[in-house]
Amino acid sequence: HNEQQHRDSMALKTIRSIVNLRKEIESGVTTLRVLGEHEYLDLDCKRAVEEGIIAGPRLLCAGLGIRAVHGHGFMGTPFTGIDEVRRAVRENIAKGVDVIKIFITGGIFDADFRVDTYFYTEEEIKAVVEEAHRVGRPVAAHAMGGPGLLLALKSGVDTIEHAYYLTDEAI
Repeated sequence: HNEQQHRDSMALKTIRSIVNLRKEIESGVTTLRVLGEHEYLDLDCKRAVEEGIIAGPRLLCAGLGIRAVHGHGFMGTPFTGIDEVRRAVRENIAKGVDVIKIFITGGIFDADFRVDTYFYTEEEIKAVVEEAHRVGRPVAAHAMGGPGLLLALKSGVDTIEHAYYLTDEAI
């Protein structure tokens, strides 16, 4: 991905998705996790693959990635506060997602990235995990390291994505 692709229209994103899914299946990839997409494009692609409309691997989808208004995550949708993050999880589940994605820390390519910065409170992270786990959905957390990654672990997320600054304590 590059920043320009994130600004492309949904039509162009859809075309790119179709092409990329074909490349993946032709290269031997049989399953992909899609951890956050705009307007549930991932779920539409999943349905199209399952119905034989387009070629592609099996998709495990997160729907709308959950990110803080002031946080990281081009592919995330902003939600703030415990009530909003709960609603985000519930809406994703109602749409049929396989996994929930939350963006907790910044990204290493962010101009202002700091490993000690994180964008959700422990209570918000726990609310996401609680809502997801209640109905059997795992939670994937974008967490590079630092206190945000530790909060993710403490809150019970199922997978840590990236973890470039993993410490002995986190391991």
